[in-house]
Amino acid sequence: MRNAGIAAGLIVGLGAGAAQAMMPPEVYEQARASAPLHLVVEIVAVEPADAAIGTCSIDAVVVETLRDATGSVDAGDPVSFAVDCLRADADPNMIPDCVIFQNVEALLAGVQMDVYLDTDLFGYSLVLGQARIVAPGGTGA
Repeated sequence: MRNAGIAAGLIVGLGAGAAQAMMPPEVYEQARASAPLHLVVEIVAVEPADAAIGTCSIDAVVVETLRDATGSVDAGDPVSFAVDCLRADADPNMIPDCVIFQNVEALLAGVQMDVYLDTDLFGYSLVLGQARIVAPGGTGA
């Protein structure tokens, strides 16, 4: 993954919560500007983490391709990626301050997300965790 060195354990979602990121905003702006893929996707399925704080696997379908430097993604294509997520029952004392998580209860089928992705050996990965929910999807939950 091209941005693995920068990511180094920090996943930050766009526009989420009051937690403070450990890197300056321009680092995330540059990450978004250089991401090979900028997509709007509609969630099809979510596999939540076993624990209250963890990683959720997202299966989605591309709604709109805003940038595709790879030349390989079109509207309607399936994409899968992981996001750091937490459930409503997560212990606030156990939530790392440097990570902004997606709320598991908000990651429903039909929800649309704006995501910045890179390709890796397993398919797709978020660039510095840059993802945000933008709208309820057309299919509902």
